[in-house]
Amino acid sequence: MELLADKFFCLSGGNFMRPLLLLAAAALLTPVIGQPALAADMAVKAPIVAAPIAYSWTGFYVGGNVGYAWGRTTDDVNFLPTAAFFGAAPFTASANMNGVLGGVQAGYNVQFDRAVLGFEADIDAADIKGSPFVSPLSPFVGAPVPTWFHSSNQRMDWFGTFRGRLGYTPVDRLLLYVTGGLAYGEVKTNSFTSFTALPPFQYAASTSTWRAGWTVGAGGEWAFAGNWSARLEYLHYDFGTSTDATAQPLAPNAPFAVTNHWTTRGDLVRVGVNYKFGGAPLVARY
Repeated sequence: MELLADKFFCLSGGNFMRPLLLLAAAALLTPVIGQPALAADMAVKAPIVAAPIAYSWTGFYVGGNVGYAWGRTTDDVNFLPTAAFFGAAPFTASANMNGVLGGVQAGYNVQFDRAVLGFEADIDAADIKGSPFVSPLSPFVGAPVPTWFHSSNQRMDWFGTFRGRLGYTPVDRLLLYVTGGLAYGEVKTNSFTSFTALPPFQYAASTSTWRAGWTVGAGGEWAFAGNWSARLEYLHYDFGTSTDATAQPLAPNAPFAVTNHWTTRGDLVRVGVNYKFGGAPLVARY
């Protein structure tokens, strides 16, 4: 660049143009020299990434379930007016009480950050039953009598709950929860107690009642597609003990009778699918 200025100086006959020529040349070369640096700056800038979107459990839902229940049915048998007067010793008959159930559920959840609060009601048709049998029976005093026996049956045709739920979402779309509340069901019982004599003394009774108790459990639910979710749930239920029936003699035998005190409790596991109504509010989680 200085060489060009010298030549022009010689042609112009003086040095007063030299500073002007240097400035002009620098202005022409600056964009060319700076262009690679500008391109390098543009290459290293990262694109803007949107914040991740998390699933929200808030909303009303309905669904269906199917499961299996297991437990024990217990029939505590006593005699009226007293065991001593009746002449037989009280006893307990028990057996496994198992079966399947299936039905529908509905509920509502509210999510606060990772915590989820809600309630749920469900009703299931059930085929849960057990049949205790005891033989021989014993007199109030003396050795068991081989021909004395007791046969009974307890069956649950309907099972339902109304429960609160408290949950936590450790990862997106997964809800783990504990639950507890009211349990209820329709329970049917039958009993038959026979004492051999001349004539034989036999006592029979049957009932159909709605029973209520409590239930607690835990479960997990996974939102697998849109507003659809699948879940696995465990519950323990307990209807307590009730005096369901007083078995009267089939043939007149006043004042004697047989009482049955039934205990109903068990456990169950259910799988289910839910659909949540509404547009599933989405929340940005940073």
